[in-house]
Parts: sequence; C-alpha cells; structure tokens
Amino acid sequence: MSSALALRTDPQPRETYYAFVGRLAAVNGVSLQDFLNDFGLPKNGFFALHGDVVDAIAQLADLNQAQVKELVTWTGLPQEGVRMAYRGEQIVSRAIRNPEVRGCPDCLRRDAKGALEPLTAMAMRGHWLLRHCHVCLLHGKMLVPLWSVTRPSVRDDVQAQLAKVFPTIIDGQLTGAVIAPSAFDNYIL
Repeated sequence: MSSALALRTDPQPRETYYAFVGRLAAVNGVSLQDFLNDFGLPKNGFFALHGDVVDAIAQLADLNQAQVKELVTWTGLPQEGVRMAYRGEQIVSRAIRNPEVRGCPDCLRRDAKGALEPLTAMAMRGHWLLRHCHVCLLHGKMLVPLWSVTRPSVRDDVQAQLAKVFPTIIDGQLTGAVIAPSAFDNYIL
C-alpha cells in the first residue's frame, strides 16, 4: 500500500465510515468505486468493514486508530447473524441498516456552507442511521428521507446518493418539519 494521499479530508463528528471514504474519494476527484479499484481494495471488504481494507484506507487518509474506531462505531460493524456492533452495543442490524436513509438537510447545508467543493464537505452522521431517531437535536427538526435504495453497496455509496439530492438540499427545498425534541429524543442522542 502506498503512503497517505496528498488530498485528504478530516472525519467529522459522528460521521459514518462510508460517508468519510466517499468524501475522501470525492476530494480526489473520483467515485467511490473508482477509488476502491484504483487501490485494489475489494468492494465487498469495504462494505463489510474488513480489517485489512479499513487499515489500508486509514493509511491512505492518514487516520489514527482512535479516528478509525470512531468512524466504524458510528457505522455499525457486522457481527455474527443479523447483529451489528454499534457504539459499544450489540443491536439487530435492521435497527441501523434500512433501505431509506434519513438525515438533516440543515446539517448538510451547514457542512457545505463556504466549502470550495460543497458536496465533498457533506458528512452523514451515524446517529441518523438509528431507526428510532427522528429528530435533529441541533436544529429541532425532523430527519427527512434523503434516498431509498435496497442494494447496500448502492445505498451506502453516500457521495453518489448525496449528489442526486444535492440541489434540493442546497436550495432549501428539502427540510424537516420543526418539532420539539421529546425526552426520548434527548436520551437516545
């Protein structure tokens, strides 16, 4: 494996591994698929978070072990059966892996504001994955469906999916309804 890439990005708080690597690829001007192919990284190993692939990407991105661990824990690491290790807990995979991907357009717009390449600055947060999380506590708005794709390798190609909804996020067409967070919302997040 080669040394760290000259063009890199930093992980954002609560960002998923898939979103981070998608942004890393975009910063380097390629799609996620081309990025993985260019470095000989197996697509299946990437989406299954195989240790050797995660380590190779960490080297390319110049990430330390704490950063890697943080990205992976917000993504959910596949376990035996239909379980995932998510933030130190074992949960059913359906609790975080759904065809419908939701997020906070206000957070994504904030990410993009002032960036030279706004799309490469947008980071999907791991807490948005949780089926029972419906509110962005930062903005006091409901999370909104951003895309719905059954096939995991297409669904989790975050930059490709964000590119499709980018105009509606940036121009404010896509926004969540204002809501007062419940005690449960504050507890779970």
